[in-house]
Amino acid sequence: MVNKKILTIIAFVICIFSAKAQQITFSANYVSAGSNVDAVLDATAISSFANPTRGNISVVVTEDLSGLPIMNIDFPDVSLLHGNNSMHSFQNNAVKTFFNNGLSHTAEATGHFTPGNYSICWKFKRRGNTGEVQKCFVNQINPRFRLDLIHPEDSICDLRPHFIWTGSKTVNTSDFKVICVEIGAGQNEQEAIINNSPIVNNINQSGSQLAYPSSCPDLEEGKTYAWQVYEVAGGNILNSSDIGVFVIDCNHSNNNPPKVEKKESFAEVKAYYTGKQYYFTDDIKFSFNNSYEAKPLNYSIIEVATNNKLANVPAIAMQKGLNRITLRKIDVPGLTKDAQYKMEIYNLSTSVQYINFTVTQ
Repeated sequence: MVNKKILTIIAFVICIFSAKAQQITFSANYVSAGSNVDAVLDATAISSFANPTRGNISVVVTEDLSGLPIMNIDFPDVSLLHGNNSMHSFQNNAVKTFFNNGLSHTAEATGHFTPGNYSICWKFKRRGNTGEVQKCFVNQINPRFRLDLIHPEDSICDLRPHFIWTGSKTVNTSDFKVICVEIGAGQNEQEAIINNSPIVNNINQSGSQLAYPSSCPDLEEGKTYAWQVYEVAGGNILNSSDIGVFVIDCNHSNNNPPKVEKKESFAEVKAYYTGKQYYFTDDIKFSFNNSYEAKPLNYSIIEVATNNKLANVPAIAMQKGLNRITLRKIDVPGLTKDAQYKMEIYNLSTSVQYINFTVTQ
């Protein structure tokens, strides 16, 4: 009788440990699974159950810096065999969902994630079981190339100049677009790019130069122009250069060309990291376009090395339209010389806007 009880207890314990040993987990290619939409499926569900196990699998992709949802993929009623199960084998039954924000729109249109920090969380819920298994992977996606303008610049004597820049595409399916506008009286280059009708607005599908389009009118002697290069895909901007300025002047000799008047420079806030670090001395100068109503700016300044937000940053009131903000260094407690910082702005659009900068004095 005692032996039977002992055997029963042993069998019960074995069942408990067998049940605990049987589980589902996930592994993923950390490099590829965080780079684009299709590569999210470069993952494996590993089952230790001896028999096929049915349930629902889902994967949730989130951009951590902004907290925005990017994409969900649901795999309803899958059957996992013992051992490794490639998630690509279930892709025909996958249901993808995208969201109403800029980062998600770009992922849907291009198949690639914009630069940022992403969490990719896999979940499995066994049929008839209230619990679920979850495993998350984190991946940081950085921009591959900066876009720097080469020509035209300063003063030139060419009414139909070639536009030349350096830098390569972020994704193979994107195009470069060149915008050139006249800078009107009293305008700066950012106001001109935002508000003025473009003289040149052309797509270049490959390469890093654009011959002056035959359909565009000649530029005019004595006038000053602004130009910018964008990387675009599916109506979304993936990357952009700073704004270049040049003047058409053919009335001076090459030995004494006039100098283009350099207006006060402001760092352009963008919804993606361009690879550029701005350097400021006494003042932090940045600009952005606010398409909505005037309201307080919701922003943070973060030290990159520690990921700590600076406390008590000054209040900033933004206006509708172009804003050019000068933030005095002495008004920002905690700024350290030569440290790297990131400014994040949260209420310009559905995406976080930011610049990277260093204070040098």
